[in-house]
Amino acid sequence: MTNGSLLNATNMGSGSFSSYNVFSSSGTYTISLPLSKVEYQPVDVILVMDVSGSMNETDDKGQVKINMARTAAITFVNNLTLSRDRVGLVSFATGAYLMSSLTNNTSQIVNAINSLNPLSGEAGYTNIGGGISYANEEFVNHGRPGATWVMILLSDGKANRPCPHFPQHPTYLSESCPSAQEYAINQSEYAKVLLGKGGKIYTIGLGSSQNLDEDLLKQIAFSESKYYHAPTADQLESIYLAISKDILLQVRYDVVVIQLNIYGTG
Repeated sequence: MTNGSLLNATNMGSGSFSSYNVFSSSGTYTISLPLSKVEYQPVDVILVMDVSGSMNETDDKGQVKINMARTAAITFVNNLTLSRDRVGLVSFATGAYLMSSLTNNTSQIVNAINSLNPLSGEAGYTNIGGGISYANEEFVNHGRPGATWVMILLSDGKANRPCPHFPQHPTYLSESCPSAQEYAINQSEYAKVLLGKGGKIYTIGLGSSQNLDEDLLKQIAFSESKYYHAPTADQLESIYLAISKDILLQVRYDVVVIQLNIYGTG
């Protein structure tokens, strides 16, 4: 009931109080009060970051991509509550590397992020599936059962490793490879099952759409709305902040029911 009367009735006439009759009524009345309750769900987040050779390049504004990516990732970490949340870090180029296990040690994860440096030559290709695979393994080994598991993947290129019979030449660094794409999709499908209810995969494409496989990044993401495009590196920080807000705050609405039993004696 909202702004309403529970009951309007009387058989009381004028006169002295002693002459009033007893009003008789009985019934059961239910009042529902919707209340909002804010709950902060602990999260285990693994940042999966591209360190292929192109991450050492500048964007259209002259900003070195890896520098801006490091800054944005640290901003994300600082927006968490590490007494409750944990962060891990995986990097990928031709291979993939666990840079930090899931931790609530701010210095450890920040140092790991600052240590990210793009690789060059044969080591500097783009193995998106390998990055996801390493993150999956870390969740299996160290993810907390009571936390929400989240993966955030950043890449500025196209999946081209692993790729059998792919030409071994630097000019092919920007080309995609069907088997590498398939591997990335398979690993992301496993991740979506692994992360379970509430878990999510976010993907970020950095740079020109011509140099990205946006369709692949959208497929890897939990849903197409969880893919973000940053044409320039200075947009990364706002994207990571938007993601942090999306995953940290869960509002649940509870309804409190009050039941009144009124009995009259007639």
